[in-house]
Parts: sequence; structure tokens; C-alpha cells
Amino acid sequence: MDINQTIRRSYEESKRIIQEAQKNNQLVLFIGAGASIDSGMPSWRNALDKIKKRLGYEEKEERSIPDNPLKIPQYYFNQRGKNEYKRLMSEIFKYGETLPTTSLHQRLMKFNTSTIITTNYDHLIEQAAEENGEAMQVISSDTDLAYKNLGKELIKMHGDFEHDNFVLKDDDYLNYSSNFKLIENYIKSIIGTKVVLFIGYSFNDPDIKQVFKWSREILKDDIRRSYLINIDNEYDRELEDDYQNFGINVIFAKSWIKNKGKEDVSPSTLINQTLDKILDEKGSALDLVYENLKGFEDFNYISGKYINLAFSQVGIILNENNLLEAKNYESKGKAQNIFNILTTEETEETKKIKETLRKSRVEGYTNSKGEEESFYKKEERADREEGKTIEWSKAVRNFDFKKLRSIRDENNISLSENNPKKYLLQAAISYYLRDYVICYEYLQQASKYLYKQHNYPFYLIAEINRKWVGQFILDNYLGSSQIRSKIEEEISSINFTRTLNSFPDLGNNNDFLTELTNFKFSYGLLQDVYDKGPKIKNESNNVYFGYTIPNYRLLRNDVDDFFNYELENYLLLDNLVENINVYKMYIRNMLISAEASDKKDTLFAGHLKGQNLHLKNFDEFELYIILSFFGSHEEVDKLFYDTVSLVKISDSGLEYLKTIIKNFSKSDAIDNNTYIENIYWKLIALCGHIQLNTDVVMELLKSFASKISSYNMAFYLDYMINVINNALRQNLIVDEQREALDNLLETVLKKVLSQNSDESYIYIRLVNVITVCLKKLKFTFGNVEKINQFKKKDYYLILTIIYPLCKNLTKAGLKNYFKKRLLNKTKIQNYPDYSEFYSIVVGNEILEPSGELEQVIIDYLKLQDKKADEVTQMPNYIENILSNFSRLYLVNKVVNKKEIKKVINTYGTVEQKWTTELEEFNYDDFKIDWLLHYNKALLEIVSAKTEIRLKIREKFKKEYKKGNITRNLLNIYFDYFAD
Repeated sequence: MDINQTIRRSYEESKRIIQEAQKNNQLVLFIGAGASIDSGMPSWRNALDKIKKRLGYEEKEERSIPDNPLKIPQYYFNQRGKNEYKRLMSEIFKYGETLPTTSLHQRLMKFNTSTIITTNYDHLIEQAAEENGEAMQVISSDTDLAYKNLGKELIKMHGDFEHDNFVLKDDDYLNYSSNFKLIENYIKSIIGTKVVLFIGYSFNDPDIKQVFKWSREILKDDIRRSYLINIDNEYDRELEDDYQNFGINVIFAKSWIKNKGKEDVSPSTLINQTLDKILDEKGSALDLVYENLKGFEDFNYISGKYINLAFSQVGIILNENNLLEAKNYESKGKAQNIFNILTTEETEETKKIKETLRKSRVEGYTNSKGEEESFYKKEERADREEGKTIEWSKAVRNFDFKKLRSIRDENNISLSENNPKKYLLQAAISYYLRDYVICYEYLQQASKYLYKQHNYPFYLIAEINRKWVGQFILDNYLGSSQIRSKIEEEISSINFTRTLNSFPDLGNNNDFLTELTNFKFSYGLLQDVYDKGPKIKNESNNVYFGYTIPNYRLLRNDVDDFFNYELENYLLLDNLVENINVYKMYIRNMLISAEASDKKDTLFAGHLKGQNLHLKNFDEFELYIILSFFGSHEEVDKLFYDTVSLVKISDSGLEYLKTIIKNFSKSDAIDNNTYIENIYWKLIALCGHIQLNTDVVMELLKSFASKISSYNMAFYLDYMINVINNALRQNLIVDEQREALDNLLETVLKKVLSQNSDESYIYIRLVNVITVCLKKLKFTFGNVEKINQFKKKDYYLILTIIYPLCKNLTKAGLKNYFKKRLLNKTKIQNYPDYSEFYSIVVGNEILEPSGELEQVIIDYLKLQDKKADEVTQMPNYIENILSNFSRLYLVNKVVNKKEIKKVINTYGTVEQKWTTELEEFNYDDFKIDWLLHYNKALLEIVSAKTEIRLKIREKFKKEYKKGNITRNLLNIYFDYFAD
């Protein structure tokens, strides 16, 4: 006969309580005669039979046999006197004989309790302690208590033969309270305050009935429950009730221990098996884990923090690879046992624990050999991999707003109070679409229906969201006064403390719910991110020998885990300042790590190799965090301001970029939504500072065409140009992009033609960089009609830029147009523009230098008779004109060389004077950021002069030590001035 699952579960709970008491030194073993039988001692019944035989009772004779078995030894004492009585009892209970301890006694020692109580007279427990090298004080009389120390103790509550105070006959029991006054009270205090486990007793033993009586009398219902192992009976409900009336929970060993088909199991084997099961921490360890995880059963994702808290109590940790492993060498065996149970047993408990682990992306464990193993079968792993990312959260991560709208529309059809979490999902989707009022309305419904279903964790999440989304609406949106007033009134009544106090215990003492309301998780992570910053910097700068888990890796795991915990459980706290600070500080730390270059070293003649520890590249996660939690494109650009090299991106990160750019390019993705538009421009700012590939560049170029507008160019032109220049520098402009570049150029030129002359200037730099790309691809611009339109509108600067792309016949026509335009002095309305025009056509070798045209500009400068430093208006027209002259002078494309040098030295800046006297210049006055103003051809001329190159190189080194070198300057240094 086996017991049902409920009773078995009850026994496992008894086992857990016993083990917990054992760990806390609150367990007391109470040992009866049954524990000594295998050593040769008689059972209580056998002892009585021997006494009855000496009294003359036949085995089957019932005449004059007393109802109270204690009267049997009493009769012998009355008939034969004390001397004969003591002789017989010494013989029956083998006083003076050396008896062997058994495996049961060794098991008793494994409990490592500080107190053992026994009704036995033998010395077997003391012998077992001695065999295990343990000191144990024996207390068998009240006098012994006076000399009690703080070590382990064995209380012989029925005395012993040495003290001649053994308790056996009826009078002994009647006079027990007076003969053992101190011991009785001491035992009663133990029973009232500790967990007692009775071993070796049956319900008919008079000893146990006496103790049961004490148990019931002490503290009434407040007494701690005791436990008794019954090896005589199968599970018996009535007998169980009898035990419980005395305050004792009985464990029926025959029903708990699986011995199917082995009916002849001996009593000693059965009790040993039961003790083994109680001592075995496998089951109780899982119980402890289960208890700590049970509150998360309904969660979509469980943070690794809580997984760690649950498993660390049983000697297991969650490592940096998201695998469970033994905490240390001592816990390896215990950990492996737990892993084996989780892998092989399909109980309700193991299923729920594995399901919880699955939600946390914990795939398996590290075995004793350091190898990775999975909890799941091969086919299960394939299914898990396929469904790893939830559709809606994937859309959030990919900024796929079209998909989010689609999911929300589909869900609306099937909304029901029977599935309240779907309302919470709808609220989350609305939140990420920035439909805050709609989000709030979904949260109201979610709260109501989740409370009805007693889904308290998600009810609390809905209320937290309602509080913070409502407050965000009040702080950031005007809306109707009626809606604002209603929201303000509703959120003011939300009281998290009151709500939490009303919840039942869901596991882990509801601490995880408290952390949701007081944001302790966020604060703790913020501190951790702050603390790891210096460590990450040190690891990036120093070489380490031997295996060390890098702090950047630990930090990435923790922050990614935190993000998933909030996202997938619908916690809408992106606008919480603490969360924003966590993510921003995280990115700054990771940027320091990613920017570090590799450092290597060796020790012991090269036998020990070491390297610095730093992040090799940004992944999807870092890219998402930058785009989501940095407020604007300016803030993203500033983030990379001091970086001296391009940040590397993983292959999966580049695929991610490609995906999200496509999502932004969907025709209905933005719908003039300023929030989504802002993310797009943050993406463009980001792509000016990171390593790209040709596919990503292609998608970026295609996306630019729809962004060309006067408004966008005023704010975002530099970021577009940075991206294209970044692609050029990485040699990522390829033939496959020709069509996209051509389309972009046509779009820009069309926009220029639609503007008046003043507004068209904003597009010149963009046209120039697109032209550089197309020239690299040997593209020919053949739109003669558009060229004629530019001539007609006299947009000569645009024509000088696209000139290199034109066919020879078109170029010839443009040359004549440029020459006539320059020679027609009556058309000069703006001398800085005239000067720039002349500088471009000569510098790009469209026209030869002209002394006549140079003189026009020189005469203007003399007429103005003003130094560049004296001009207060912006832009500085004198400085601009002289910059054009100085560049032509540097490349030796001037006719009136002496006069131009003279006007530069008379009216120009220090930088412009430098270009006319490279060899003679005092390089103490040289500023390295001047180099940013010169193109490739000019930089090649400067760096070709050995003496000048060395002087500029030294200037670079000094500024580098001061931390004044930007990434663009560093690129110039390595391209032109490095060794």
C-alpha cells in the first residue's frame, strides 16, 4: 500500500523542517529501545517476556497477567527484593557486557545534534560518539546536571545501572518526578523549545507515552511539533490522529520508503533507510529551491538574481555563462545530486523548477568535470531555441512599431477578463508606442481582472505601472483637464505598502514584490554599475595572467538580465530616473572597455601568456540601450566625443542595425511621430562613430532619401555627412550602393532646386560628400536638364561640386559657364562666395589660376582694410576669404604669390599665416586642430615635408598626453604623421 501524493508531500515537509532544525542546532534525537536491538539488547516486549517467565507465567497463560506492563517488573521486585531484582535486570539488559554499535548508531552521529535523549540503559550511543572522535557528556542523574558543560550531551532520562537509578518498574515511574526532578524539567524545556525526532519507539511503549503526556501538557497548542518514525505499521489515519493529539507528527516508514516487492525488509533496514532519507539533502534542497522560486511561477522571466538567491542556499550559483554550477569544491557532490534529480526525475516539483529556469534562459549546468550539460532533451532544446524570444518583445527590441501596432490590433479582438495578463501586454505595447493614455486605460482593466483572479504578483505590477505611467502623463502631457484630474485622483489612492500587507505569502517572504515597489533592485544595480566602472577601466589598461572573469562580462549579464526582467514582465519603468542612470552608466563603462586596444605580455620565458580584459565589440543589447535611453542625437554624439577609434560591432549587432534601419524605413512606421523620429536620428548619430559594413551602409543611404528636407538639414545634416564619411573611411562605398547614392543625389538636387539661393547653401556639404562617393564608383552624372536648371538659377557652387561626375562635353560647357560667371564682375554680390567659388574651380583644377580674378579679391580685401580678428559678425567674411586664398597658396595654385602672402600676413589669422610659411613658422604656436580644416590633398602636401611632419608629430604627442586628441585628429595622425 502506498500513500497518496498529499501525504508524501507532508512527509517531505516534515523532512525539510527536521533538516532546518538540524542546521540551526534546534534538533533533539529521542532514542528508544528499538535502536539497540541489533546490538543484542532486548526490545521492551522481550524484556517483559523474560521477567514474566521468571515470575512463573506461561506464554499463553492469561491468569493474573496485569493490564499495566510496568507492574510485571514491579511484581518481581515485590517477590524477590532489590538484590535479586537488580541481578535479573542487569542480566536481561546485559549490563557489563561489551556490545557492538551498528550502522544505525553511526547514522545517529551524522545528525550532529548537541542533545540526545534516551530511555535506554546501554552505552551504545556513547560508544558511537567515541568511535567518531566526539566528546559527549552523559547525564543520568540530577547531580550530573550541576556539572553540565556546553558540549554535546546524552541525557539518560531513565538513569543507568552505574547510578543504581534505572527506571523500569511501576514505582519508578510513579516516583519519577521526585527522583529526577531536574532532569524532568530540563527535558520538558527541551521538548517545548526544540524539534524532537523519536527513533526506536512504538506507540505502546510506556516511555513514549510518558513523554507524549509531557509534550501535550507543555505550551498547549504553541508547542513545536515533534516527529516519530513508525516502522511497525502501514499508513494508518486513526493512529496518525492519536499521535497528533499528543503533538507528534508520525512518519510511517513502510509507506514513505519505496520497497515494492520486498515484503521481508527487516525493521533495522527500514529504520536505516528512513534515517538516510531524512539525512539526504537532495530532496530538501530542491524543496528549499522550490519554496524560494514558487512566487515567480506566473512570471514570464525570472531575474538571475532570484535564481542565485534560491540556489545559493544549497551550494549552487548561476555563473557568468548562465549555467548552474557548484559554489565551491565542498558543494560539488551535493550540487551534482541536485542536477541529476532535475535531469532525470519528472516530478511536479522538478517540472516547475525547470520551467522557472527556462524562463530565465538557464539551459543547464556545469558538471563536476567542468563540462556544460543541459536539463533538456535535444528535441526540447530545439523547441526552446525556436520560441526563445517573444514576438512582441522582439518587436520592441527591433523598433518595429508597425509590428507592435499589428499585435495590439490582433489582441484587441480576443481581450477577456479570463486572460487579464493580455490587458497588461496591451498596456506594455501601448507604452512602447508612446500611447500613454491608452496604456493607462489598459492598466486599469488589467488591475481589476488580475485582482479577481488572485494573480497578486501581476496585480502589483499593474498597479506600479498605473502609478508611474499616470504620473508621467501628469508631468509631461497637457491633455484634457478631465482626464488629468481623474488620473491624479486614481493614482493618489495607490498605496503599495497596504497592498503588499494584504497579500498572502507567495514565497521568498514576498521580498521580491517589495523590491518591485521600492525599486531596491534598480538602486542596487545602479551601485553595482558604479562600482564596476573603475574595475572595468583597470582591466582594460592592465595585463592579467591566468583565467579571470572580466567585470565587463559580469556587468553585461547583470544589466541584460535586469532589462529582460522588466521588459518581459511588463514593468513599464523606462522613464524612471534610476533606470535611465543604470543604462547610461552601463554604456559609458562598456565604451571604455570597447575602446581599449589589445595588450599582451608573457612571463617565464613566454610560457605564461597574459592580456588585458576588455570588450571586443558592442552587441545588439548595447545598441538598443543607446537608442532607447539616451535622450537625443546630440547626447549620442557627445557620448562618443572623446573616443579615439571606431567602436567595433559584432556580426549579430550589424545584422540588428540592418533590421532596425529597415523598420524605420517602412512607409507607415513613423507617421510624423516625433518620438520615433528622434530614435531614428539617434541611430544616425550612432552610425557616425561605429564600424559598419556595406549592407548597413546601403540601408542607411536608402533611408536618407526620405529625410531630405529643409527642417531636417538644419538639425541633422552633420550627422548624415558623418555617416557617409565614416563609410568612406572604412572603404564601405561599393558598386552595389551606386543606385542608392544616385537616388540620394537626385533627391538632394531636386530639393536644392526647390529652394531659393540662400536656403540652397545648406545642402552643399551633403552634395559634396555624395559626389565623393560616386566619383569613387566612377559614376557619371548625365542629367543635362538638371544641370541647365542649376545654371538658370545661377547655383554655381552646386555645379562646381558635381562637375567631376559629368561627361566631357558637359564639363566643357560648365567650364565656359564658370569662367563667364567669374569674369562678370557686375554679378559679384557676395565676395566671400565669389572667393569660395574661385577657390573651388581652381583647387579642383576646373580652371587655371587667374591673376586677374585674384586681383579682384585682393582689391576687395585692401578696400575693407580689416583684420580677421577685428571682425565681430558671423560668419567672419575676412577669415573665410583668406582661408580660400591660403589653401590655394598651400597647393601652389596662385599667380600673385607675393601679394597674396602679404594680404594673408596682414589681415589673416595665425593659422592662415602658417600656410604661407610652413618652414619658418614657430610651431610653439601651432594648433593641431587646424589640420581638421584641410582635405586629403592639402594634408599630403604638409606631411610630405619631413621637418614639418616631425614638428607636428611632437605636437600631437604633447596634446595626446593632455587628453586633447579626438578620434578625427587621431585618424589624421596615423594617416599622415605617424612613423
